[in-house]
Amino acid sequence: MIRDLLYKWFKTPQGRVLRHNESLFLRRNISVTSMQCLLQIGFLGWERDFLNGYCAQSTVILDSSLHYLVPCSYLVGQPYLLPFETESIDFVILPHFLEFADDFSTILDEVDRVLKPEGEVIIIGFNPWSWFASDYSLAKTLNKISSPNHALSRAQFSHQLLSLDYEVETVAGFGCRKYYQVPQEYRRSAESYFVTAYALRGIKRCDNIIKLDALDRYLGIPVVKPI
Repeated sequence: MIRDLLYKWFKTPQGRVLRHNESLFLRRNISVTSMQCLLQIGFLGWERDFLNGYCAQSTVILDSSLHYLVPCSYLVGQPYLLPFETESIDFVILPHFLEFADDFSTILDEVDRVLKPEGEVIIIGFNPWSWFASDYSLAKTLNKISSPNHALSRAQFSHQLLSLDYEVETVAGFGCRKYYQVPQEYRRSAESYFVTAYALRGIKRCDNIIKLDALDRYLGIPVVKPI
């Protein structure tokens, strides 16, 4: 598998640093209760670094092939047709997955379908502007990925989420040169063009439209309707 190259890279010295920094971010930004459901699309291999307690009990990982030694529930399936009911998931994370998808917009449409109103999605992706500048080993690994698979800029994901009426913000930037210790470090680098990877958060905003005649019946009071 092409993504096996990524698993191997995360075992290199630089990969372990990036893994630590992203795990720190995920541990501090994923908050679900035992009554909620978190969906992770794409297996990483180091989920135990950031999934524990209620998070592990409430998480389902979906991937196209079977992997073992995961700390939570696991499903084999395709991200283009998620096996979940509409508006049944509270939180979705896509860590280093969309770079390897033929059509990331179709996957995000499916994520939008299964995500509850006011639910959150976090996308972690490699920054295409950083590979050749400072991370030669990562560039050498990911250059083996054939078209159309490539790193995607945060702007491409932002535009897609904005088109789905999400509130979007860049919440983190990650380097692979030093270990982060506090949240302020990945927040400070969130807007940098040269970080190795970035994280976007999207919140599914929904405007509930109430018809005037329905409001009239519910409140039992006359409602003035325009002519």
